[in-house]
Order: sequence, then C-alpha cells, then structure tokens
Amino acid sequence: MNELLKQKTHGLAIASLVLGCLSLIPLIGLLFSLLAIIFGVIALVTISNNKQTYKGVGLAIGGLALGFIGILMIPIIAMLLAITIPNVLRARTSANDAYAQATIRTIATAATSYSATNGRYPKTDLDLVESNPPYISRVYNGETIHGYAYSVKFSPDSYTIVATPETCYATGTKIFTMKDGEASESKCK
Repeated sequence: MNELLKQKTHGLAIASLVLGCLSLIPLIGLLFSLLAIIFGVIALVTISNNKQTYKGVGLAIGGLALGFIGILMIPIIAMLLAITIPNVLRARTSANDAYAQATIRTIATAATSYSATNGRYPKTDLDLVESNPPYISRVYNGETIHGYAYSVKFSPDSYTIVATPETCYATGTKIFTMKDGEASESKCK
C-alpha cells in the first residue's frame, strides 16, 4: 500500500490522454493524434520498466486509443468533404440561376409598368429607380450580382434584358434573356 502512494503518475501518460482528446477535433487533430500515440507508447514503456516509480497505464492506453481514433477519423472526414463540397457548389450555382431568372422578370415587370404609366419604356434602368415611386430598387445594367452580369437596353417601344454567368458552370449554368416580355434561356458557353 505504501508503494502505491509513492508512485507518481507519468507526465507523458497524462499528456497522451489530453492530446488524444484533442485529436478528436476535426482537421487539426492529426498532429494531436500522432503526439498522443508517441507519448502513450513512451509512457507505457517507461511505466513497464519502472513499475515501482510510475503509474498511469490506463491514461496512456486511453491516449493511445483516442489517438488511433483521431487518425481513423481523417479518411471519414475527407470522404464527407468530398461529397459535401460539390453539392454545396451545385446548390449555390442553382440558387444563382434562380436569382438571375427572377431578377430579369422583375426588371421586365418594372419596365412594362413604367411603359403603361408613361406611354414608352424608360431610357435606362436608372429611370426605373428614380421614378416616384420607384419601380425597382437598384440599377442592374453593367452590374454583376450573385455571379451574373446584367445587360439592360431600352428603346421607346422595346427592351432587352440579359443575365450572363460571370463564369460558366461555376457561378451559373444558363444565359437568361427577356425581350419585350418573351423569356428565353440558353446554355452557358
């Protein structure tokens, strides 16, 4: 009994367990996993060679186990990222497409309302913004919004609105056109 009280817990066994816990943190856990394994092995060897002086076998084994679990998590996280990232990018591109399509419809509706009130289409989309009350809240011509570049052209009796992806298949997949109320779309080139 007296011998157990004189034994002290090996510091590397404690460090192995702490690093093993930290190894469960995704992406940065690899370094902690390797250190937990190294410290755990060193602690086990030292404790087994000096049983009267040191204790902490359970801590060292716990650190080793957590270190190995941390290493095993890396391929699982990599696979999850490989699945998730393309899906997120596809969803963003799809959202940009929907936003661009809705935006050209909004501009077209504003231009039609302006024409009904004033007997002609506006000279620019700035006229739609500066009207009292405004038909739209911002100017789109020449702007890039949500990955789409907008071109808005008016004449007294017609209009053409085009939304083109800034980078094909990265920010959008289609070119949307609205000409005098007729909507069309084409594949990105």
